[in-house]
Amino acid sequence: MTKLKMLIILMIFALLTGCNQCQTDPEPQPQPNPEPQPGNRAVIVGINAYPNAPLSGCVNDALNMKDLLITQYSFKEDQIKMLTDSNATTESILTAMVWLTEDVKEGDKRLFHYSGHGAEYVDTKLHQIICPVDFDWTPQHMITDTQFVAVFSKYQTMCCLTG
Repeated sequence: MTKLKMLIILMIFALLTGCNQCQTDPEPQPQPNPEPQPGNRAVIVGINAYPNAPLSGCVNDALNMKDLLITQYSFKEDQIKMLTDSNATTESILTAMVWLTEDVKEGDKRLFHYSGHGAEYVDTKLHQIICPVDFDWTPQHMITDTQFVAVFSKYQTMCCLTG
């Protein structure tokens, strides 16, 4: 489960472009409502309504992240794809991840946030996975660490928010 937590934390705090190396100094605190960055995009997933293992609080986490991005990081509503409960299927999450990584230019901010079930899955090796709402332990209804790497590995630079 530790690898999954690390993967989710990385996705939450990753900026896919915008600098040449990760900084060791903490980022300055964001100023409320600076001018919007046209290249911002975020995918926010929150799932409470699992058919066999419901959760509580995940949709609220997603709404809080959206509010934070709008009020503190100058994202606009149309730059954020919200996928909650029945809308957070394997297909819709994978499609949103592709949208997140399209047309990235230097200085753009991209963010993936997930709140829901995670697990481990073994095929020829151990995978950390996130569980979409249609999760059923088949490879067609899970999103693995390998899929995350495939989508996000095309970027040569990745910076992390630290501090």
